Parts: sequence; C-alpha cells; structure tokens
Amino acid sequence: LQKALRRREQAKSPKKVNKTLVRKDNQIKALMGELNMLQFYLDAQHKLTSEQREELVTARQEITKLRRSTSASLSSSNTRKSSQFSGSLGSKLTATRHPPDMMFQLGRP
Repeated sequence: LQKALRRREQAKSPKKVNKTLVRKDNQIKALMGELNMLQFYLDAQHKLTSEQREELVTARQEITKLRRSTSASLSSSNTRKSSQFSGSLGSKLTATRHPPDMMFQLGRP
C-alpha cells in the first residue's frame, strides 16, 4: 500500500526541467535569429554570392539538427513545462524576426 501511495505521489509531482537543455535551446534559437537577420540584411543589400548563400543554407541545416535534438530531449523529460516549451518553439522563432527598418539600422555605420 505504501509503495502504491509513493508511486502515486511521484506521478503527481512534476519532474524538474533540465535547465541546461533549456539554455542550450535558447542559445540555438538566438543563433537562428541572428542568421535570419544577417541573411535578410545581406539580401536587401544584394551582397550575397551564391557560395555564401550555400554556406548559409548549410549553417541553417546544422542549427535545425541541433534544435531537433535538444527539443526532442526536452520533450522526453516528461514535464509539463518542457512540453509547453517545445510546443511553442516554432512560433517563438517566427515571432522573433525583426521588421525590415531595423535591419537597415543595424547596417549603418
């Protein structure tokens, strides 16, 4: 009976969120945002060579792979917080894109 009660309590109490994973995922999101910003700015300036464009594409693919692995391990930790977190990752990424006028401010000396 005590074992059953203990199991029930463990099932009720949410497990801790792996903070290093969350931090890593936030860093990856920031990196992706910077990459998007850089590409947007360079596209507006027409300063991207085809070689640089390919490098950006491969960089984006690498970041996406990292992103999948961290969000997968986050959601596998079975916490309410991390499942909400990994569910909202994509929407947060698209929401962090900056308006074009901000891009041009960044490029000015």
